Amino acid sequence: MSEYDLRLLNTLTLGTNTVQETRIGFAWKRNLQKPNSTSPSLQVAGYFTGGGAISQNLNNRERDLEVDDDVIATRGRHQFDFGLQSITSFVHAYVPSTFNGDYVFGGGSGSELDSGNQPTGGTVNLRPIDQYGRALQNLPGGTPTNYQVTMGNPVVPVTQSQVSLYAQDVMKVLPNLSFTFGLRYQLEIHPNSFHNPRPRFGLVWSPDKKATWTIGAQAGIFTIWDTPANLLEVERLNGSRQSQITVYSPSYRAPLVPVPGSIQVNTRNRFEPGISQAPVFQFAARVAHEFPHHWSGQVSYSFGGTWNSSRIVNINAPKLPSSIGIAPDPTASLMAPRPLAPNLNIMQYQNYGHGQGAVYAATVKQNSLKRLNLNVTYWYLNFRENPQTPQSTYSTQGDSARPDWMRRGGVSGLGVLQLPSRFELSMQFSALPGLPYNITTGTDANGDGVFNDRPSYAAAVGTGVYSTPYGLMTTNTVNGTVPYNVGTMPGWTINLDPNLRRTFVLNPKDRDHLRTLSLNVRSSNVLNHTNVTTVNTVLSSGTVGQPIAAGPARRLELGARFDF
Repeated sequence: MSEYDLRLLNTLTLGTNTVQETRIGFAWKRNLQKPNSTSPSLQVAGYFTGGGAISQNLNNRERDLEVDDDVIATRGRHQFDFGLQSITSFVHAYVPSTFNGDYVFGGGSGSELDSGNQPTGGTVNLRPIDQYGRALQNLPGGTPTNYQVTMGNPVVPVTQSQVSLYAQDVMKVLPNLSFTFGLRYQLEIHPNSFHNPRPRFGLVWSPDKKATWTIGAQAGIFTIWDTPANLLEVERLNGSRQSQITVYSPSYRAPLVPVPGSIQVNTRNRFEPGISQAPVFQFAARVAHEFPHHWSGQVSYSFGGTWNSSRIVNINAPKLPSSIGIAPDPTASLMAPRPLAPNLNIMQYQNYGHGQGAVYAATVKQNSLKRLNLNVTYWYLNFRENPQTPQSTYSTQGDSARPDWMRRGGVSGLGVLQLPSRFELSMQFSALPGLPYNITTGTDANGDGVFNDRPSYAAAVGTGVYSTPYGLMTTNTVNGTVPYNVGTMPGWTINLDPNLRRTFVLNPKDRDHLRTLSLNVRSSNVLNHTNVTTVNTVLSSGTVGQPIAAGPARRLELGARFDF
């Protein structure tokens, strides 16, 4: 991957109280990737991912042109800020995604075999690893859950432009009280979105004469711009450039050759008519105080909500009723009536997402002591939103939950200690609870083409029922009752990163042309704490919630820097 940036800046003083700043930037980006293998990819849900790469050679080029022009003018008690920002992205992507093919083994029901691997006539529940093992031995029940491959023209050129205009007035009503009023307008071309005026407001007040107390509040409506990523996906699978085929219950040896029981489904992507940029409401309030000896503290509360954010929904999914306690039949699901056309998934990018939440934070600072600088923050978060891709096209049950990125709270700190003999010791510390994770069945029981089906809660142990830290759950369901992101990764993510530095002045007598040499010893995760980053999320594996990946272990680095 390579990136080159050219930045130009011009600052112009238009008068004693007016300054104009113009910035122009042009960026060249290129991403080249060559897979080690172009064999089909292999996913055994809840166990491993192997085989070759999903994509063939990638060759993506992007050119970004950005123009910013800002004017700041002071008139009496007013400070006026206004300007514009323009970003245009020219993307020429070579995206042969899934051109190598991709097998998925998600488990499910299969033929019971005797000691000689012959069918007994009965049915058993197969784990994904059992299903894969039978496929390798060409045994009954060894049919992959599905095989997906994309064909066509890998070249996808797109251009996207975004322009915003803003104006703001910071009005000093009293020496200790100021108000801010502003308005921002954003438009986007491809997909087109033009009706986005967004107001904002703020105030800052110091109630005491010495200004040791500061009270501030801000509120406004903002806009989330779309990125070229969604645009690329829609243009890539628009029905003419590339064709994506999913074969359910294919032959493991020749997946595109029809066999009894196999079903082929095509996929297309498109934008919902009238899709627009998502608005976001944000409110923040803070109270800060300067204590004796230059200690300071601040408490803050922030609230935000978004509506009409992006979601990806299969608007032509099979119309299938929800059920619990009955083993799903993938073939019957795929053959169920669809609202528009048979054997076609239409993945539509819509404006029906929503979410809201709050952040509570408290900070203590000390930045003036001779030997010690300290900054410690504690925060607590409480957000809920729906997933970008729902479990079911026809039901939102259990979809409102914690976002993937949200940790309940945490504490972080940064300290710098000046030691004797000109040594400096700095430390960064953070302690964060586990991230949420979504428990899935590993299969596509409702036939919508997305493997994010969730299990249902079960009342008793039985076939297809598993015990989890969150209760008994069953894979024998369609559109499960278990909420999205119900799981929490075990343990805390704890990092302590110290850095010991000593700077030597090589020519102390020449203060105008100092030359210095800095030597440092740094350690990341010096406690060598196991920070879980990924857990098993597939219920049918029987090990749901168990860690399968962690962050880096303790690392020691030596560094040197010469300044002249």
